[in-house]
Amino acid sequence: MLSFSDTMCYMNRNGRSNQHFITTTSQARAARWDRIFGADTLPVLHAQPRHQQMQGRGVILAYDLDMRALHPFARRRLAAHVARRTGRDYGDVWNGMKAAISWPIDAVDCAVVSSKRSFLSSLAHTRTSL
Repeated sequence: MLSFSDTMCYMNRNGRSNQHFITTTSQARAARWDRIFGADTLPVLHAQPRHQQMQGRGVILAYDLDMRALHPFARRRLAAHVARRTGRDYGDVWNGMKAAISWPIDAVDCAVVSSKRSFLSSLAHTRTSL
């Protein structure tokens, strides 16, 4: 069973739960998301991806990860992951990321999950499988 703090870490500041979530069909990506975010389903701002400029990759189709809906530890793990992948200093990445509202997630191998119930059951499965 999820605790109050588990469900609150995926709530927007106004108290309404985010209605849009994505999951991935890639096992490697799901494992990476589990290490970084603690779940294989992520909250996004919109149900549709959009074209976004990504450093070193050009314009790609990407979802906007809802940074406000993530637990603070998940945001820090994401900053550490980005710092490792880009060779940048963690402090610089964290300073640029901590006020961010969204972060691009490549839409390749991603699908929108139809309900928040699927997302919450993903978290419950992750918690019980540890």
